[in-house]
Amino acid sequence: MFSSMASFAIICEGISENLSLHAIIEKMNQTDSYFADLQPRTEMSHGHAVQEGSGGWTEVLSHCNTEEFRMALQNNDYLVVQIDTDRCDEQPFGIKKVDESNQPRTDADVYDDIITRLLQDVDNDFYEANKERIIFAICFDEIECWFLPLFYSDKRACATTGCINKLNQELGKEKGGYYIPEEGKNGANARSTYQFILKKIKRKDIPRISRYNFGFQKFVEQMDSIIEEIVKTE
Repeated sequence: MFSSMASFAIICEGISENLSLHAIIEKMNQTDSYFADLQPRTEMSHGHAVQEGSGGWTEVLSHCNTEEFRMALQNNDYLVVQIDTDRCDEQPFGIKKVDESNQPRTDADVYDDIITRLLQDVDNDFYEANKERIIFAICFDEIECWFLPLFYSDKRACATTGCINKLNQELGKEKGGYYIPEEGKNGANARSTYQFILKKIKRKDIPRISRYNFGFQKFVEQMDSIIEEIVKTE
C-alpha cells in the first residue's frame, strides 16, 4: 500500500465515472487518498459529491493539453484520465473501431490509438518525464461494463455493448429500487445505485473482474506498478 496519503487528479467524463474511480483507487490503495476533481468539477451537496458543469468525452479531450497535465502533476502525485470508447469513432475523437475491411479492430490497437489521441496536445518531453505518474482508464465501451462480472459469470461478463441495460436487469432483482438512469446521475437514486455496486467490489476481486475488460485490466496493471514502485522505496 502507499506509505502516505497519495493524491490523484481526475479527468473523466462525469460523476458516475468519478465516483467509480475514487472507489476503485481507494480499494487498491488500501488507505485514504486525496482526489482533485479537475473534470468535471465536483462540489459537496448534503454530504455527497455532485457534478458541476458539463461532462462527456469532448470535455475530457479538451482537458488533455500540456497546461492541464502540468498543473495536475504539479499539485498532485498522479493524474488519472478516463474516457469511454462508445463514441470514439466520432469527430473530433476520431479513433476507428473497425479496419478497412469493416472488421472489428483489436482492443489493444484501439487502446493504443486512444492513448495517442489523448496525448496529441501534450508536450512529448513533458510526457516522457512524467509518464509513470499518468494513469489511463480507457473504458470499453463505458465504465459500467467494468461492473458486469459482479453480476454475471457467463459471456455477458465481458460484454461491451448494452452494459447499463444488463446491469439494470440484475439490479432490478435487488431490494432497494436500484437503477442506473441514462441521465440524471447527480440524483440521489443514481448515487445510491453506484454506491451499491461499488460496495460489491472487494480488493481481492479486482484482478479477477478486471480481466473481463481490456481497459480495466490495463488500468489495474498501471495501479499495481505504482504501488510496487512505492513499496520498493519504503
